[in-house]
Amino acid sequence: DITGMTHMSSLQSLVTRLASWSKAFTSSDRDVVLGDCFSNQELAQEFKLHKSVWDAAIFIGCPQLTAIDSVFLAFCLCMNVVVLVTFLGITFYVFTSSRLTPELESRLEDWRINFGHSVKYYDQITLTSLTQRVCALDKFEPEMSSRVALLLHDIRKFIGTNPFFNGPALVRVALLVWGLTVVSDLTQCWDLSRVLRALPRKPETRICRDGPSLRLDAIGRGRAAWVACILLVRVSTSVFLWELGNQFLCFHSISTAEILLNAVALEIILKIDEAMFALCPWRVKALISKLEPLPAPSRFGRKRWPDHRPYIFAAVIIATVAIAQFWALQKVEDAVLRANATVCSGVQDFVYSTDVFHLVYTSNTNPSGFSEEKISNYGHKQAILETIYPETVPIMGSCERCDEPLPMAISFNVSPLEQVKKRSQWDVLAASTGLQALAGTECDDLLLRIPELARFWNESADALTFFGSTSAQISTCADVAPMCAYHDKARASCPETCGCSTPLAGPLLSTPEYGCPSDSR
Repeated sequence: DITGMTHMSSLQSLVTRLASWSKAFTSSDRDVVLGDCFSNQELAQEFKLHKSVWDAAIFIGCPQLTAIDSVFLAFCLCMNVVVLVTFLGITFYVFTSSRLTPELESRLEDWRINFGHSVKYYDQITLTSLTQRVCALDKFEPEMSSRVALLLHDIRKFIGTNPFFNGPALVRVALLVWGLTVVSDLTQCWDLSRVLRALPRKPETRICRDGPSLRLDAIGRGRAAWVACILLVRVSTSVFLWELGNQFLCFHSISTAEILLNAVALEIILKIDEAMFALCPWRVKALISKLEPLPAPSRFGRKRWPDHRPYIFAAVIIATVAIAQFWALQKVEDAVLRANATVCSGVQDFVYSTDVFHLVYTSNTNPSGFSEEKISNYGHKQAILETIYPETVPIMGSCERCDEPLPMAISFNVSPLEQVKKRSQWDVLAASTGLQALAGTECDDLLLRIPELARFWNESADALTFFGSTSAQISTCADVAPMCAYHDKARASCPETCGCSTPLAGPLLSTPEYGCPSDSR
């Protein structure tokens, strides 16, 4: 009982403290109060004219400016309007439609059918189709179809790997920033209209000297109508820019870099009036600079008349971004996914050819099942690198030219360019026969006759173990013999060892079309 009474007393004490804190918080006492030296009127809003052609145009025709100053200021204002209207027209007719149209998807499908899987563009070094090379941008640099590859690069960057930090998220941020920029301009128009409406109306505009500064005491009725026209044009262009700018950011590009540049370009266009102000005469600049801030209507400073514009504009910006997401951006995301699927979905590792009857014949790009590691271990890469960097060519210790570097690539002394071009078009039979001609033989083993060929076999040994080689070092055709039944390169390099000269006694594939030279028939 004593313990329960103690707990009850502690609970009552806690409730009492919470009640006192709540009362202190909700009472009229605050930790910051307005003393006798400070009043709410000092928080009243003031408006300072900006260094902008829009604001400077208010004073066209004022006595403080010469006729030439007024004419040139009117010219700057017209140029500002022309630039804005031109940009609006270009954006409306060029940049408000998506690049990822159904026509583009149809062209991408045609590309994949006509080029992506054509045997004409099959790469014998990487054993890949053009579609495989274009879709695997992180592994290959496609030698053609750069526009398709660039489009896929932009698509992958736009889709991203994180749904919160990708292209659509960047577009939403750009829309938000663009909305804030336009709202800032609209707020200036709103403030200017309020302070000018609060000025006394007189037959003529009165600008008085107040020490080193100037003060706008009254505005003429005709000038008030002129200001209303300026504000109407400014607000109209800002609203149209807001809408077309949203479409520009959503539709024009899916490149993340271009999205950032587009957002910056929109802000520059909206602020062109400030850049145009630099052309204004010095009297105009001095007038804007020396003019005191214009007092806002007194009710802005009253507690019972809060300024609701920030909340209204914030709601409008959020609604604009939401509408752009569901009306425009979602369509772009769907089109991006469809374009990516058109190029890279389905089976990629096959090539085809057609005959005169348009019958289609297909084959897997890697029928022997080589892994990427084995393909990368082939000697051709080392041979090409040695040609690029001759200083890396090793000096072999057991050859006829043991005191000279022995490159892996085979070169020619007579008509080298024609020889290289011709060999790129040869089939297996022509290539094996050409190796024999290079050594001056008809059907002999070549590893000892062509040292470059022996080097190639040793550089490619790791890749060719798939076919049964167990020798760590290949120096003679006897080391290649285990691969005769599996590899046409073995039969082309060692036709005598592989039984090409006696096809009936040799392996089943010891015929010319499988790597044996033509003279072995």
